[in-house]
Amino acid sequence: MDIGAELKGKVGPFPLYVWLLLMTAAGAAAYFLLKKKTPATPTSGTPGTACTQSDGSAGTWDSTGTVCQASTVSTVNQPAAAGGFGWRSQSSMATATTGAGSTAAASTPASTASTTPPASTPITTTTGTGNPNSGNWSFPAPSVTVTGASKTSTQIVVHWTPVKGPGGQTPASYTVRIFRGGTQIRENAGVSGTSFTENGLAKGTTGLTINVWANGGPLAPPHGTATT
Repeated sequence: MDIGAELKGKVGPFPLYVWLLLMTAAGAAAYFLLKKKTPATPTSGTPGTACTQSDGSAGTWDSTGTVCQASTVSTVNQPAAAGGFGWRSQSSMATATTGAGSTAAASTPASTASTTPPASTPITTTTGTGNPNSGNWSFPAPSVTVTGASKTSTQIVVHWTPVKGPGGQTPASYTVRIFRGGTQIRENAGVSGTSFTENGLAKGTTGLTINVWANGGPLAPPHGTATT
């Protein structure tokens, strides 16, 4: 076969080789035109925004903005409709890729709704009354004793037991009042300990009444009493 003669043979108005040249030129023109119209796939973007992967599927730019990664979550095995027996042939574990925005949000702890502790159940106690969280309790009365009262002594020493509120509260201080025949002769409202000494009495002083109570509770407390 003479290929040169074949190429020079006419097919319609032109020789065969002319047709081949025209077809080659047309194909090249179409290729370059199509390539020009197709936008180039970007190689970077804003982290967390949408992008298109090399296979044309949707994706999301990673935290560095240089990798367009899958943004869909694979479906976990789910039961078939009621009455069915099949399961979807999917991965047994769901996977997801999070962008920089969702990662930052997940690492932020939820704000605390309130810093005030809830009120506790009312406390039943033999050393106070009421709920210590509701403001309706009082310190109990202390047990009071007096020493030193005698025909030769010019002082007395008042002692009392420490007290606590129903929730374990301790008093800010104690108040001591001393009466003679119904008339108050002494008051000290800031005793921090559990004893008080009264000096300067006449020898053999009797007929004294001493009241002691705890300070600091929301309600007026009962007092403990001793006499000489």
